[in-house]
Amino acid sequence: MKKVSLFLLVSFLCCVTIAFAADAIDDFNKRLAAAKDNVEKATVLKEMGDYYTAEGQHEKAADTYLKALPELRDRLPEDQLTDVAIGLSWGGKLEASSTELRSILKRNPKNTKARAHLAKVLLWSEKPDEALAEANAALAIQANDRDAILVKAEVLRIKDELDAAISIYNELLKGGEDFDTSLGLAWAYFQKGDVSASQKTIPTAKPVYPYQEQELKNLNGEIQKVLDSRQAAVAAVGPEADKLKTEGDVLSEAEKYPAAAEKYVKALDLSRGFPVASRVEMATVMAWAGMHKRSAKELEDVIAKDPSNMEARVQLTQVLLWQGEFDASIRQADIVLAKDPNNREANLSKANALRSKGFFRKADQYYKALLAKSDDFDVRTGQTYGFLASGNKTATDDSLARIKPRNSAEEKELSDLRAERFWEMRPRLYAGTNFYYDNDDNRVTTLYGGTQFWLGNFKTNIDYSRLRLQGEGTGFDDNGNAIALATGKETDFVQLSTYSRMPWYGGLGGGVGLSDGKFFTWHGKADVEVLWGSAGVYVANETFNYLTDLVDNNIRAMTYQAWLNQRPTDRITILGSFTHREYSDSNGQNDTQASIAYLLLRRPSVSVGYQFRHMDFRRQSGGGYFDPDDYQAHSIFVGFGYYELPFYMNVTPYAGYQDFSRNDEHFSGIFGGVTGLVGYRFGNRVAVEATGEWGNSPAGGGSSAGAGTGWYYWVGGLRVIFVL
Repeated sequence: MKKVSLFLLVSFLCCVTIAFAADAIDDFNKRLAAAKDNVEKATVLKEMGDYYTAEGQHEKAADTYLKALPELRDRLPEDQLTDVAIGLSWGGKLEASSTELRSILKRNPKNTKARAHLAKVLLWSEKPDEALAEANAALAIQANDRDAILVKAEVLRIKDELDAAISIYNELLKGGEDFDTSLGLAWAYFQKGDVSASQKTIPTAKPVYPYQEQELKNLNGEIQKVLDSRQAAVAAVGPEADKLKTEGDVLSEAEKYPAAAEKYVKALDLSRGFPVASRVEMATVMAWAGMHKRSAKELEDVIAKDPSNMEARVQLTQVLLWQGEFDASIRQADIVLAKDPNNREANLSKANALRSKGFFRKADQYYKALLAKSDDFDVRTGQTYGFLASGNKTATDDSLARIKPRNSAEEKELSDLRAERFWEMRPRLYAGTNFYYDNDDNRVTTLYGGTQFWLGNFKTNIDYSRLRLQGEGTGFDDNGNAIALATGKETDFVQLSTYSRMPWYGGLGGGVGLSDGKFFTWHGKADVEVLWGSAGVYVANETFNYLTDLVDNNIRAMTYQAWLNQRPTDRITILGSFTHREYSDSNGQNDTQASIAYLLLRRPSVSVGYQFRHMDFRRQSGGGYFDPDDYQAHSIFVGFGYYELPFYMNVTPYAGYQDFSRNDEHFSGIFGGVTGLVGYRFGNRVAVEATGEWGNSPAGGGSSAGAGTGWYYWVGGLRVIFVL
């Protein structure tokens, strides 16, 4: 009986409510029909919109407000106009609401209610960066504005800055529970992978409106999918593999990537039955931990089974880039871009790979296209590294000033970039010494120093060298017999040189100098990017002052050179040059060199290569330099390189066969040698480098001695660099 009575009471109240609502609408329509002018009509429409808002009929309210606004926009008090703008957003008229709120704020920038709600509207319009800016502006006026604080938390959650978002949600809930804050916190825990915490938070989100019930239902549905997926995963991979994967997830969330990667490797070794998305995520963490080969292997396995998996392919482009496999990275990026030309990550990976190969112009085109769509930390940083590597100081500094980091990781990356720029482009001083010896008793001690600085975009050097030359000359005793005499001289050389990148993606430079206080020297050079690298020319008026005989004979030369540097792949390097010299003693030289090298290993680098050289002189002048007829040499070399600051080094041993004639004598045989450099950086201001070279080919030593068996030379040096 009680149930029947209750049912009858509810039915009666519903009928009364419907009848009352119908009467209210009829009353508004009658007033609209009787309105004397547009202002009175708009006033009625505004009241009608308020009625719809109170009834929760927000779409009807928004439509009604839009009809009233043209006449009332300049007549309503600011607080009422703000409420109308808010009502527009509740009815889905986000653009109209944003326009009205901006108009209000233009008249009164301190209206925090309008600004906080504008932040909400921008968030609902999927403009998180603009929403955050407006929320921060509102908080600058009123630091405890709850709506603005909530918007800030929501934006952080959207940006996956989950710890910061969770902290804000929890702080808000200390001031009282509300549905939006509790739901946001539950979502944040869910996004973080903490399903248990999300489930514990859900009961505090108490829905009042139907749309809130739907939002809660959506979250519960996502949680259920995860739980179902976990159950399926356990069934598919076994409890031990699933346990390892779960432990890895916890470590990854704590940003302990090496430990997480170890767990993932063990889990995948036990089973590859994990969902594809999970395998891609695990491979990504492996890459972050430096396990590039294992990460690439996992991603390649995913792609082999599903070539259409663009997420895995995009991640593979990045992993290959980190491995130094630039061509492979570009190929994967091109596959993605063929299906999705606007894919940001693929475009960025391709730009970075092109930059790493030295194709700065092509890379810059991709960076500019990405920046035209939106400014971005990763894109801007990649472009800046390109300017830095190409020696474009003005562009480097301009781009560096535009980089805006968003979190601590990006702050660290920006700090590393600034340190690199500091080392490469700050003014510096350097000084050192070299000692040369060959078994023709030529000994040369060189002391040198200089400075490097930038004039605009021109890298400029001033260098001074002081050489002490010792050798063995021929004298005669009182009886006219030839005897060996020790000879010695000192000479010096000063030079000003400069070089700059040019708008055509090439370079232009030159310099002037003075040798031994009496011989004027100069040089000019230019290069341009062509094909897979660059080509250039060099012209110089040079002095040869590195041996006693050369100084005694005042040997100088006019030098003309053309060169080519090409990298058709990221493992193959081709170099070639042709040099012609006209000497001051009426001699002439043609010198052709070509080499090809293949990179076997990247870190540390190991390369093997072949070099050919042909050199021919017009005559044997006896001027003190090596001047053979039809010199030919074929050699192989192995290059070893290591660069892991603060230590760096490179060593290149070589060996080959040479054949030539000189002074009507024919020589041939095996030759070999080694060159190397070892360096150590002390912080970001000082470096010490040691260099060395040994060989037994006159073409390498530059001596005028015959190429008889047993001839050799060696060079050792030390240099200190100090960045100001």
